Parts: sequence; structure tokens; C-alpha cells
Amino acid sequence: VEEVQDELRVVPPGWRPDVRAEVDLLEEVARRYGYESFPHEPRAFRPSSVPDSPVWHRAASVRSVLSALGGLEARSSSFAPEHRTAGNPAPLLKPLSEAESLLRTDLVPVLLGRVEHNWSRGRRDVRLYEIGNVFQRTDADRKGSDDLPVVEETRVGFAITGLRAPPHWSGNREDIDLWDLKGWLETLESALGLGDVRPGEPEGADSGLPFGCSRWLGGESFCIFDEGRLVGVAGRVRDEAVDAPVWAAPVYAAEFRLDSVSLGTQDAYEALPTYPAVSRDLAFVLDRSVSAASVAEAIRSRAPDTLESLSLFDVYEGDELGEG
Repeated sequence: VEEVQDELRVVPPGWRPDVRAEVDLLEEVARRYGYESFPHEPRAFRPSSVPDSPVWHRAASVRSVLSALGGLEARSSSFAPEHRTAGNPAPLLKPLSEAESLLRTDLVPVLLGRVEHNWSRGRRDVRLYEIGNVFQRTDADRKGSDDLPVVEETRVGFAITGLRAPPHWSGNREDIDLWDLKGWLETLESALGLGDVRPGEPEGADSGLPFGCSRWLGGESFCIFDEGRLVGVAGRVRDEAVDAPVWAAPVYAAEFRLDSVSLGTQDAYEALPTYPAVSRDLAFVLDRSVSAASVAEAIRSRAPDTLESLSLFDVYEGDELGEG
């Protein structure tokens, strides 16, 4: 330590490479002084005109909706083993253990580890979600550019398995299925302005870090698009992706980008309609392979702005129409 006029120059020893900035030095002083020595009485609150971060607003909205659906928030470590990462994971310079020597690249694989943790303790019904950052390594170090060697992105992930409702003597003990997952996605879509939920495997325009869903996503899957941009993936977790006991139910999971959540606008007053609503029933004879989502998308693409809602109300198959 060298004191020069009103400044204090500090040179950390060679075995403390973590002390690099002023805040690190303040932490060392606080540790020497003793955390218990600082006063605990509440201080006066000074209001500020600085608005909250949009990230905080989006996370609060997501947390409210997923908690209302029965989810419990998980706080997992950002470190992950190799078998739970995908793409180009970033290795830690000084990992605490060899089992978790990489930064996580996706949230769902880490949540699946928490589901297995619950299974190992006899809990069959699990509904977990997490809001956190994922990371990918770039080629900045090799190219010698000014780009960051590691980039990150904030995402939301959830994993659900077990009974659809708490066990009761008056009802059936039915497990969560693909339609329950779709219900969660549609709730998020309507409450958060998440985007269009479409069945099928991930494809289309993408921006941001890639989704490593190939490690866990099975055949039954959905994609979430926002103006042609892929912002989320969801579906049934492959049996090989989790170490499940024989009594466990199938697992369904989803992951989407937090920046795709709408911040919301204040609802404006609209006068009651002068004329009654008009409803139309449309019947189509289609091949069985055509999905209802593709039909709905075709109708919306040609419909006027007066179309308010669209839903599938009936499906008929019979000999009169022919096979398929």
C-alpha cells in the first residue's frame, strides 16, 4: 500500500488475481472490518425518478403468470456439466469442480437436473421455472477482434411433470400431457404478448443465441415466433434426456427469450359496438396431415382487421369423406 497525497495505491499479491477493481478492494476492507459490524437499522428511503429496467418489468410479469399456473421459481447455478450444454459452451478459467466446469448454454437442461433431484426424494409432481442468463463462447479470441469472447442472453425456462391437479378422492389421477403444455403456452401468449405458438420442430429465422433443444426435445414440440423470429421452443422431453424412475410421469418443458415478452401498454377506452357481432362457421375437407394451426394461420393472413377471434370447434372423420 502506497499513499500518494489524497490517493491510495494498492497492489494485490500475485495469489489474488480476483482483486482487480475498486469494488474488490472495498469487499476486502468490509471483510476485515466484519460484516456483522455494519449497522442494521433501516435507513431513510429516498425516492428516485429513474425508471425501473425493462428487464425487471418483463421478469416480474413472467414470474406472476408462471406462479399463478402453479410453478415454483428455481435459482440454479450458472455452472453446468458438459452433458447439459450445447453449441459452443464457455469453459471456466478456475472451475470449482470438474463436474460443473462450463457456463450453461440453456435453462431447460439445468431444470431437468432439478426435476431429477426432486424424483430422487420421492416427489413425483414437479413444476419449476427459472429466469436467468445463458452463455455462448465466440471466436473473438481467435480472430483478435474487439468482440466479447462470451455473449449472454436472458431467458425463461420451465419444466412440468406429474399430476394435472392435486390428488382427490372425487377425481381421476391424470398426468400432465401435451395439451397442458399448450395451455401454459397459450396463457403466456395472451398474458405476456409472447408471440405465435405453432406446432412443429424449431425452424425459421432466428436471432440471438441458439437453442440447444436437440439434447432434450422429443417429437411432440412447439415453436414460438414473434414477427417471424424464433423466440422459444417447447415440447415433450425425450426419455433419454432424464434419469427417470419407473413411477415418473412424462416431462414437458419450454424455453423462450425474455426480450420477447411485451412490456404492456395502458388499455385505452373503447366504446361499445353499435352493431351486434357476426360469427361464421367455416368447414373444410382437408387431408389428415394438415394441422389446425396452419389453417388458422392461412385464415388470419387473408382476414380483415375486424376479425377478433378464431377457434377450432369440431373435427369430423367418416366414410362419407373417404380415408384420410
